Amino acid sequence: MTDDPETGCYPSRSGDEQYIRFYSKNDLQILFIEPFFEERNFLRHTVVEIARAISRQGIGSFIPDWPGTGESPLALADVSFGDWRNAVRDASRWVHGITGHLPHIAALRGGTLLDDAAIGASRWRFATATGAEILRPMRRAASLSGEEGTLAGYPISSQMIAEIEDATPQAVVGAIHECPVLSQGAPLWRRAEPGEDHQLVAALADDLAQWVQACAQG
Repeated sequence: MTDDPETGCYPSRSGDEQYIRFYSKNDLQILFIEPFFEERNFLRHTVVEIARAISRQGIGSFIPDWPGTGESPLALADVSFGDWRNAVRDASRWVHGITGHLPHIAALRGGTLLDDAAIGASRWRFATATGAEILRPMRRAASLSGEEGTLAGYPISSQMIAEIEDATPQAVVGAIHECPVLSQGAPLWRRAEPGEDHQLVAALADDLAQWVQACAQG
């Protein structure tokens, strides 16, 4: 186990996509489903720091890119919400295949609209949001800027927008936990600039680690 993540690629039906990984040899593995669009930028560091913190407790984690995001070779404009759901499923199956253990799924904000597509041992959710809630500030920003052809700077297809608009967090079979932790002051994804909240990271990491350990003990 190391504080430095590994990088690699996992196979999805739309092509290989990149991930970062905090490795662990034990049977506790977490697949993170990040928020998307601007909220991903605001919470990316937080997700990585949560993964780093839980790795110190011997819990492995994977943080994948989805098609059209991060280092993906695909253009976001050519991607649908269904492609993201397929990639979530592919990533969870791949983690299961290489570790021999079903991952626990940790989803934040818009990631909770995708986590039901994963094959997982349990689900942990933080700050669930509907698709309409995710799109609302993006539409407001687009209206204020007068931009055309993009939504808050993202070249998103009309199909993707319609799919997200109708998306809500779904009930799933098996253990699920809504994280009760709250950030102090404005949530990180609503601040003017990306920032850090060390207390929030520690609280989320503790809650997530306790959850998966409790699930593992049955």
